[in-house]
Amino acid sequence: MKLNTRGGGRRTSKPKGTRALRGVIVDDPDVIDPDSPEYAGTDWEGLPRHGIELDPALVEAIRSRGRLKQITLRIGVEQIAEARRVAAESGLKYQGVLRQWLAEGASRTRIRRGQTAHGHRRSRGP
Repeated sequence: MKLNTRGGGRRTSKPKGTRALRGVIVDDPDVIDPDSPEYAGTDWEGLPRHGIELDPALVEAIRSRGRLKQITLRIGVEQIAEARRVAAESGLKYQGVLRQWLAEGASRTRIRRGQTAHGHRRSRGP
């Protein structure tokens, strides 16, 4: 397996699994450890599932925190100036404002098509 390296053999990508929270101690009394002896006989897969609907704005906020991919995109000078004005007023970076605008437009398009955030068609009945 080839590692992503840049000059001098330095690794530029994080090793897989670095986002896992293994061994983290949580002081929340509502958090359970499914591997503890107390829950050894619990059939976790057999528990009922509860469907929830998330606010589309929250879904887009979560999605925007995901992996980013660099692209080249030509944008009008006026649009960049407006993004910089909005960024200055809100305390954000202008690139973040542009990403937010793209996410909002994508969300509106997805809703118009009648699809959920994951690309599945919504059911039309009860």
